[in-house]
Amino acid sequence: MRGPLTFDVDPIVLAEYSRTRELAGLFAWQETHREVLNWNSQRLYQVAERTLGSIERLPRDAMGCKQVALFDPEFQQWHFVPYSEPDDDRSQA
Repeated sequence: MRGPLTFDVDPIVLAEYSRTRELAGLFAWQETHREVLNWNSQRLYQVAERTLGSIERLPRDAMGCKQVALFDPEFQQWHFVPYSEPDDDRSQA
């Protein structure tokens, strides 16, 4: 029997993920992620349905995108954060 699938997250990627969440005001994102792991399938389905149902698809040039959209599952709302390329110094950390 195979074990569960796992993956490793690079420390640089994790730092950027954390920084982006914090820019959105989601400072307790780690606690929220842990809480989501305990949700039953019905709640997960309802939140996923609301998440996908609230997306507005507008024709845009992908290269012109200047924001990242983050969904907060706890409060079921989107947060938009300005996107910028990581600094060379930060990506070398």
